[in-house]
Amino acid sequence: MEIIRKNRKYGFADNSGKEVIPCIYDDVEHFYKGVAGVKKDDQWGIIDTTGNEITPCVYDSIGDFINDRLVTVLKDWQCGLIDTTGKEIVPCIYDDVEHFNDGLVKVLKDWQWGLIDTSGKEIVPCIYDNVEHFNDGSAKVKKDDKWGLIERNSPLHL
Repeated sequence: MEIIRKNRKYGFADNSGKEVIPCIYDDVEHFYKGVAGVKKDDQWGIIDTTGNEITPCVYDSIGDFINDRLVTVLKDWQCGLIDTTGKEIVPCIYDDVEHFNDGLVKVLKDWQWGLIDTSGKEIVPCIYDNVEHFNDGSAKVKKDDKWGLIERNSPLHL
């Protein structure tokens, strides 16, 4: 679908140019995996390709997809994750949410990094100054100017 603009509002048209989602939004993002971010009254939400509201416009911003299923959101200066059905997977309690690997998401809370899985379960608590990518089941972590290795199911070795 193509983004269209009419009377300073945005909507979407099909490939023939026919308006299929009315121009009622202050801003819109391109569709990805069947959903698009839309802005109304300074708040963001998500719609599907038929224009149905998946998530109401309640977020300060909508960010990137993580693993093609989760979307980062920001509300009251805190980050969280929702899925493409609109379900809140991780509440907006983190200072930052970054894409990671090995099925884990890097999160920042109170200036300390940790890891959660894509269901929101805490795997590594937010107690580290830095957490690097997992490689062969372990990741480098930094705490108080010391580096160590952490494994998913093992204690820290500094």
